Amino acid sequence: MSLVVSRLEELLAAAPKTGLKASMYLGVVSSLSRLAEDAATVARLAECIATANQACKQRGGLLHCSTGCASIEAAKTGGETLLWKYSSNAGSIRVAEGRVEINTEEAKLSIEPGKAEVSLPSGEGWVTIEVDLRSIDDSIGKAYFIKYAIRKVGKLLRTLQWDLRNCARARAITC
Repeated sequence: MSLVVSRLEELLAAAPKTGLKASMYLGVVSSLSRLAEDAATVARLAECIATANQACKQRGGLLHCSTGCASIEAAKTGGETLLWKYSSNAGSIRVAEGRVEINTEEAKLSIEPGKAEVSLPSGEGWVTIEVDLRSIDDSIGKAYFIKYAIRKVGKLLRTLQWDLRNCARARAITC
């Protein structure tokens, strides 16, 4: 379990369990926790497939891997894994010990222990909203933006999981 997920689980355990505010807060934080877990799972799956295919090349301090599945590439440097899909439903995922970032054309979501950052497109560029996840009121007040971003980046995660699992199954790779 990553640091991000474990800290979000701590927030969930410490949160009140009754009342409307508590329900809304628990929904937001548990959705972010699930999203961070899914991003880490996708990163591990891509690494597993690329390693099984022996499709990784060391370039300086960067390990670049091609999964050979649905236009999905991966790179690893230090404790950070970066995945990107460059065809339909394009986007990227960055998984590090203390941070998870998921970017699509429709939304960007960054999750750190105790805070989240949502970026949404506007007419002039991107609007960024920071959310203090330790504050119930701040989380509830910005819940609409978080849930919107989760819906948008969740599509990318579901697509990546589906594509990578089907690819592993088709190649008889156990991950």
